[in-house]
Amino acid sequence: MNRAATEPPSFVSRQVTAARRFYLNLAPPSGHALTVACGGWERCAEDFRIERADFPFLCVEFVAGGMGKLLLGGIERPLRRGAVFSYGPGCPHRIIGDPEDPLRKYFLDFTGHDGLRLLRAAGLSPGSSRLVGNPGEVEAAFEQILDSGHREGSQAGRIAALQAEILLLTLADSAGEQAGSEQSRQTYGKCRTFIEEHYLEYTTAAEVAAACHVSPAYLSRLFA
Repeated sequence: MNRAATEPPSFVSRQVTAARRFYLNLAPPSGHALTVACGGWERCAEDFRIERADFPFLCVEFVAGGMGKLLLGGIERPLRRGAVFSYGPGCPHRIIGDPEDPLRKYFLDFTGHDGLRLLRAAGLSPGSSRLVGNPGEVEAAFEQILDSGHREGSQAGRIAALQAEILLLTLADSAGEQAGSEQSRQTYGKCRTFIEEHYLEYTTAAEVAAACHVSPAYLSRLFA
């Protein structure tokens, strides 16, 4: 089943002022690697608020613009552009938009063991959230899924599943970049503390780099 003209299922919010959605398979078979159920983009209403105790599919949402708050896993987090979060069966969640700057967001609902594995590899096990460092790439990946979801023909589901895999791999790349950035910040902090404590003993960048167990070139990049 596909088509945006289909009446939205009960779990899809009506508190929107504009939406582009597709529905591919709202009763996916068990045992498949990755099956896309539905997805879309929404401009939320000023009074947007959704609270669910459960959800039938794995879901990943991405904030493309606007502001709001998310309660997930018992923790409240701010929402802004670049925020990505996931939930699924047994994951209570609450999303509240800011009436002064309504949310604009994408969502993708899917099932399958490969989907769950890719979510975890992206640092987005159901019930977690983070910021991405490449929001433009993530938004483009969601747009590709929207295009795939509106395709006609017998291969529409398969194409959407491949696009979903690309999206999840893009999110996994972002997680790796974020981890690398955090490690660089920690190394920078250690080097700076070392310099502040030993600036009378070490007179060249090469000496500091050797004492901090990094290369002179990397030390220069850290401080640049």
